[in-house]
Amino acid sequence: MSAASLKLKALFCDDPLRPLAETVDLAPCLEAVDKAGGAAKAALPGLRKAFQESIDDVMAVELGEVLDASWKKVAAVRDAIKATRDKPGTTAVVPLLDHRITSTHEPAVELFLGEQRLCELTFKIALSLQLKGVSLAIADGRIEGVRSGACQGDGEFSMGGRSLIKRKTPELALPGRLSFGNAAA
Repeated sequence: MSAASLKLKALFCDDPLRPLAETVDLAPCLEAVDKAGGAAKAALPGLRKAFQESIDDVMAVELGEVLDASWKKVAAVRDAIKATRDKPGTTAVVPLLDHRITSTHEPAVELFLGEQRLCELTFKIALSLQLKGVSLAIADGRIEGVRSGACQGDGEFSMGGRSLIKRKTPELALPGRLSFGNAAA
Protein backbone atom coordinates (compact mmCIF):
# COMPACT_ATOMS: atom_id res chain seq x y z
CA MET A 1 0.00 0.00 0.00
CA SER A 2 1.28 3.44 -0.81
CA ALA A 3 0.78 6.48 1.42
CA ALA A 4 1.73 8.56 -1.59
CA SER A 5 -1.68 7.72 -3.05
CA LEU A 6 -3.62 8.05 0.22
CA LYS A 7 -5.29 11.46 0.40
CA LEU A 8 -6.91 13.33 3.29
CA LYS A 9 -10.25 12.62 1.64
CA ALA A 10 -9.86 8.96 2.68
CA LEU A 11 -10.19 10.00 6.34
CA PHE A 12 -13.51 11.73 5.65
CA CYS A 13 -15.13 9.53 3.01
CA ASP A 14 -15.20 5.73 2.62
CA ASP A 15 -15.72 5.84 -1.15
CA PRO A 16 -12.83 7.58 -2.99
CA LEU A 17 -14.96 7.87 -6.16
CA ARG A 18 -17.85 9.62 -4.41
CA PRO A 19 -17.63 13.44 -4.31
CA LEU A 20 -16.99 14.47 -0.71
CA ALA A 21 -19.49 17.31 -1.08
CA GLU A 22 -22.27 14.69 -1.26
CA THR A 23 -21.56 13.90 2.40
CA VAL A 24 -21.17 17.54 3.47
CA ASP A 25 -23.80 19.99 4.62
CA LEU A 26 -23.15 22.76 2.08
CA ALA A 27 -25.38 25.26 3.92
CA PRO A 28 -22.47 27.25 5.43
CA CYS A 29 -20.83 27.53 1.98
CA LEU A 30 -24.05 28.65 0.33
CA GLU A 31 -24.74 31.12 3.16
CA ALA A 32 -21.26 32.66 2.73
CA VAL A 33 -21.90 33.13 -0.99
CA ASP A 34 -25.35 34.58 -0.23
CA LYS A 35 -23.78 37.09 2.20
CA ALA A 36 -21.31 38.15 -0.50
CA GLY A 37 -24.35 39.40 -2.43
CA GLY A 38 -24.34 40.84 -5.94
CA ALA A 39 -23.07 38.56 -8.70
CA ALA A 40 -22.17 35.90 -6.13
CA LYS A 41 -25.79 35.64 -5.03
CA ALA A 42 -26.96 35.53 -8.66
CA ALA A 43 -24.55 32.63 -9.37
CA LEU A 44 -25.70 30.68 -6.30
CA PRO A 45 -27.84 28.08 -8.11
CA GLY A 46 -24.94 26.92 -10.29
CA LEU A 47 -22.34 26.82 -7.53
CA ARG A 48 -23.18 23.39 -6.06
CA LYS A 49 -21.07 21.60 -8.71
CA ALA A 50 -18.22 24.08 -8.22
CA PHE A 51 -18.32 23.39 -4.46
CA GLN A 52 -18.18 19.64 -5.05
CA GLU A 53 -15.07 19.94 -7.20
CA SER A 54 -13.43 22.48 -4.90
CA ILE A 55 -13.98 20.44 -1.75
CA ASP A 56 -12.42 17.36 -3.36
CA ASP A 57 -9.48 19.54 -4.47
CA VAL A 58 -9.06 20.82 -0.89
CA MET A 59 -8.89 17.22 0.35
CA ALA A 60 -6.36 16.11 -2.29
CA VAL A 61 -3.42 16.63 0.10
CA GLU A 62 -1.40 13.44 0.45
CA LEU A 63 -1.46 11.93 3.93
CA GLY A 64 2.23 11.11 3.54
CA GLU A 65 3.00 14.84 3.38
CA VAL A 66 1.15 15.47 6.65
CA LEU A 67 2.93 12.60 8.42
CA ASP A 68 6.33 13.52 6.97
CA ALA A 69 6.09 17.14 8.15
CA SER A 70 5.19 16.02 11.65
CA TRP A 71 7.80 13.28 11.95
CA LYS A 72 10.61 15.57 10.81
CA LYS A 73 10.13 17.46 14.08
CA VAL A 74 11.34 14.40 16.06
CA ALA A 75 15.08 14.62 16.87
CA ALA A 76 15.76 10.90 16.26
CA VAL A 77 14.13 11.15 12.82
CA ARG A 78 16.11 14.28 11.92
CA ASP A 79 19.31 12.54 13.02
CA ALA A 80 18.51 9.46 10.90
CA ILE A 81 17.71 11.63 7.88
CA LYS A 82 21.08 13.36 8.20
CA ALA A 83 22.97 10.10 8.80
CA THR A 84 21.44 8.34 5.77
CA ARG A 85 21.98 11.40 3.58
CA ASP A 86 25.67 11.34 4.55
CA LYS A 87 25.91 7.56 3.89
CA PRO A 88 23.93 6.72 0.74
CA GLY A 89 22.68 3.15 0.55
CA THR A 90 22.13 2.82 4.31
CA THR A 91 18.72 2.47 5.91
CA ALA A 92 17.85 3.49 9.46
CA VAL A 93 14.80 2.19 11.29
CA VAL A 94 13.50 4.61 13.93
CA PRO A 95 10.90 3.18 16.35
CA LEU A 96 8.32 5.80 17.29
CA LEU A 97 6.18 3.53 19.48
CA ASP A 98 2.85 5.13 20.41
CA HIS A 99 2.39 8.75 19.49
CA ARG A 100 -0.18 11.29 18.36
CA ILE A 101 0.10 13.59 15.38
CA THR A 102 -2.09 16.66 15.14
CA SER A 103 -2.28 18.83 12.08
CA THR A 104 -4.37 21.82 11.05
CA HIS A 105 -4.71 23.17 7.53
CA GLU A 106 -6.67 26.22 6.36
CA PRO A 107 -7.15 25.96 2.60
CA ALA A 108 -9.17 28.59 0.78
CA VAL A 109 -11.24 28.42 -2.38
CA GLU A 110 -11.83 31.50 -4.52
CA LEU A 111 -15.02 31.51 -6.55
CA PHE A 112 -15.10 33.28 -9.90
CA LEU A 113 -17.83 33.96 -12.42
CA GLY A 114 -15.92 34.46 -15.64
CA GLU A 115 -13.21 36.98 -14.76
CA GLN A 116 -15.08 38.38 -11.75
CA ARG A 117 -14.03 37.19 -8.28
CA LEU A 118 -17.19 36.48 -6.32
CA CYS A 119 -15.83 35.52 -2.90
CA GLU A 120 -13.31 33.43 -1.00
CA LEU A 121 -14.26 30.53 1.27
CA THR A 122 -11.77 29.52 3.94
CA PHE A 123 -12.01 26.01 5.32
CA LYS A 124 -10.31 24.38 8.28
CA ILE A 125 -9.14 20.77 8.33
CA ALA A 126 -8.13 19.52 11.79
CA LEU A 127 -6.62 16.05 12.08
CA SER A 128 -5.53 13.91 14.97
CA LEU A 129 -3.87 10.56 14.29
CA GLN A 130 -2.96 8.10 17.02
CA LEU A 131 -0.23 5.73 15.85
CA LYS A 132 0.75 2.60 17.76
CA GLY A 133 3.83 0.42 17.30
CA VAL A 134 5.09 2.36 14.30
CA SER A 135 8.68 2.49 13.08
CA LEU A 136 9.96 4.58 10.21
CA ALA A 137 12.30 3.39 7.50
CA ILE A 138 14.69 6.19 6.52
CA ALA A 139 17.06 5.95 3.56
CA ASP A 140 19.00 8.39 1.41
CA GLY A 141 18.03 11.33 3.59
CA ARG A 142 14.26 10.85 3.46
CA ILE A 143 11.45 9.00 5.19
CA GLU A 144 10.87 6.06 2.92
CA GLY A 145 7.93 4.47 4.69
CA VAL A 146 6.27 3.06 7.78
CA ARG A 147 6.78 -0.45 9.06
CA SER A 148 3.87 -2.13 10.85
CA GLY A 149 1.71 -0.68 13.55
CA ALA A 150 -1.85 0.60 13.76
CA CYS A 151 -3.49 3.97 13.25
CA GLN A 152 -6.72 5.54 14.44
CA GLY A 153 -7.70 9.02 13.38
CA ASP A 154 -10.30 11.67 13.73
CA GLY A 155 -10.80 14.79 11.75
CA GLU A 156 -13.05 17.75 11.31
CA PHE A 157 -13.68 19.73 8.15
CA SER A 158 -15.28 23.08 8.95
CA MET A 159 -15.95 26.53 7.62
CA GLY A 160 -16.59 29.68 9.62
CA GLY A 161 -16.61 27.69 12.87
CA ARG A 162 -19.36 25.37 11.59
CA SER A 163 -18.59 21.69 11.19
CA LEU A 164 -19.17 20.33 7.68
CA ILE A 165 -17.87 16.81 8.44
CA LYS A 166 -16.64 15.31 11.67
CA ARG A 167 -15.39 11.76 11.52
CA LYS A 168 -13.53 9.21 13.59
CA THR A 169 -11.99 6.18 11.91
CA PRO A 170 -11.82 2.75 13.48
CA GLU A 171 -8.34 1.52 14.41
CA LEU A 172 -6.70 0.37 11.21
CA ALA A 173 -3.85 -2.13 11.11
CA LEU A 174 -1.10 -0.79 8.91
CA PRO A 175 0.27 -3.31 6.45
CA GLY A 176 3.73 -4.79 7.02
CA ARG A 177 5.12 -1.83 5.09
CA LEU A 178 3.55 1.41 3.96
CA SER A 179 5.68 3.09 1.29
CA PHE A 180 5.82 6.83 0.74
CA GLY A 181 7.49 6.54 -2.65
CA ASN A 182 8.79 10.01 -3.49
CA ALA A 183 6.11 11.85 -1.52
CA ALA A 184 8.12 12.17 1.67
CA ALA A 185 11.36 13.40 0.12
